[in-house]
Amino acid sequence: MTTEMQSDADRLGDYIHRHGPVKGRIAMAMDQLVDADAIIGQHRVYNRQSHDAPPPQASSGSNKPWEDLALARRTLSDARALLQQALLHH
Repeated sequence: MTTEMQSDADRLGDYIHRHGPVKGRIAMAMDQLVDADAIIGQHRVYNRQSHDAPPPQASSGSNKPWEDLALARRTLSDARALLQQALLHH
C-alpha cells in the first residue's frame, strides 16, 4: 500500500504523467489490486491466533469465510496478471 498520504486522483495523475493515459491507468489499477491484496492478507493475519494454526472454524464447522478470502486473493492475482500482460503488450 502507498505509504504517503496521496489521494487516488494525485496518484493517477502521477502515473498518467509518467506512463501516458493508458499505461498510467493500468499501473494505477495494478497498485489498487496490490493494495486490496495486502488488506486481505492483513485481515487473515489479524484474525488468526497464530500463523501455524488452521483458520478458526465457524460455529457451523464451515471454513466459508476463509475460503472466500482465498478466492478473493486468487481473483486479485488473476486480475493483476491480466493487467501486467496488457502493460507489456501495449
